[in-house]
Amino acid sequence: LVLHDNSRGAMKIVQLITEIGEGGAEKILFSIAVHLQTTGHSVTVISLKPLPPPGNRIVDSLKFAGVTDIRSLNMSRLDFQRLFLLRRELLELKPPLVHSHLFHANVFARLACVFSGIKVVNSIHIAERRMDRFWHFVIDRLTFFLCDVSTAVSVAARNFHAARTLISQDSIKVVYNGISLPEKLNSQEIDALRKDWGMESCSKLIGSTGRLEPQKGYDILLKMLSALSVKVPQGEKWGLVIVGEGSERAHLEKLAAEAPENIIVKLPGYRPDAARIPGAFDLFIMPSRYEGFGLVLAEAMSHGVPAQIGRASCRERVKISVVGV
Repeated sequence: LVLHDNSRGAMKIVQLITEIGEGGAEKILFSIAVHLQTTGHSVTVISLKPLPPPGNRIVDSLKFAGVTDIRSLNMSRLDFQRLFLLRRELLELKPPLVHSHLFHANVFARLACVFSGIKVVNSIHIAERRMDRFWHFVIDRLTFFLCDVSTAVSVAARNFHAARTLISQDSIKVVYNGISLPEKLNSQEIDALRKDWGMESCSKLIGSTGRLEPQKGYDILLKMLSALSVKVPQGEKWGLVIVGEGSERAHLEKLAAEAPENIIVKLPGYRPDAARIPGAFDLFIMPSRYEGFGLVLAEAMSHGVPAQIGRASCRERVKISVVGV
C-alpha cells in the first residue's frame, strides 16, 4: 500500500466518495488525488451521488490538475443495486487499490471489492453524532473485516467511531489531515473585505468559515449574541461574519436579524478563497456540534488568528494539528 515509491511503477488508484460537495472530506480527496496524479499514478474519482452542477470548485480543480476521469453512480438514495454497477466499473478499471471516504462510500467499497483482489483503504472523516444514524455504526461493524486498512482523521474521530462500532481502536490508524498553507491577506485586502462587509466601524471582528448546515452550530453562535453584547465596551460595535453557504441560510438570517444593536452580523455567502478569509478576523470561532478534524480551524490557526472551539466540539475532545502539505 506504499504509493510514494515509483520504483513499483505507476498504479491505477480509485478515489471513492459519497458525494462531491465543498466539505473537508472532498478537500482531502482532492489533495490526495492531485498528489497521486502528479507523482505518476493514474486516478479515477467516483461519486456515489450525482456529480454537482458545473462550477463546483472541487471538480473544476481536479480537472485542471489533470484528474479528468470523474464518474458517478447517480445514487439519489441508498440503493444497493448500484453496488453491482460499482463492482462492474472496478473490475473494468482493475485498480490495485480503492481509497474510499465517508460512511456510504466505505461500505460500498468493501462490498464491491469482495473476492476481486483489490485492496481497500477506508477513511473516517467525521465523529457522527446524529442519533438517527445509529444504523451506520451497525453496518460499519458488520462489514469492517472486509477493508484492508481503516484510517481516521484524528484521535478523537477514531476513538468515537471505535466506541460506537465496538471495534478495537488499534484497528483504526490515525492519519491527521493536512492543509496547504493559505496565502496571507495584506492590509489593503483586509480593509477591502471589512468595507465590503460594512464592518469599517467595528472595533473587533469575529468570524467563521464553513457550510451553513446544522452540524456547524451557527445557530448556537447567533443565539449567544445577546450574552456577548454586554461584554462589548460602551460606544463600540463588534462585527460577526460567517462565510459560507448551505441549507440553514434562511434560519440563520432570521437569527441574525435579531442580533443586538452593538453587534453587526453578515452572512456574505460562499467564497472560493475562504481559507484566506480568517486573516481578516480578530477572532475565529468554530461552534460545530461535532467534527472529525476541522480543516477550517487549522486554516485559521495558520494565519496566527486566535481561535475558539465551541463547547459541543470540546465535549468531543476534537484535537487539531496543523500540517503544511
